[in-house]
Amino acid sequence: MLTEALVRDAIRAAVADFDPDLLAADTPFYDLGLDSLDQVKILLVIEERHRLQVADGDLDRCGSIQAILAYFGEGDAPI
Repeated sequence: MLTEALVRDAIRAAVADFDPDLLAADTPFYDLGLDSLDQVKILLVIEERHRLQVADGDLDRCGSIQAILAYFGEGDAPI
């Protein structure tokens, strides 16, 4: 099961010079200067590490830590 700590670890791995521990779980990534490429990198790390998959077109549903957890909480989508 994906946890907030695992999402933060993915952010740390995907985005250089960004401390995800300073990020509130419900703060949109865009509000902190992360762009769509950063968001894709985060999701790719999650997919690779946890064998989960974000469906095409669902990128907009995964714009914060809380949103990622809610997305996968709706039913893990194994690769």
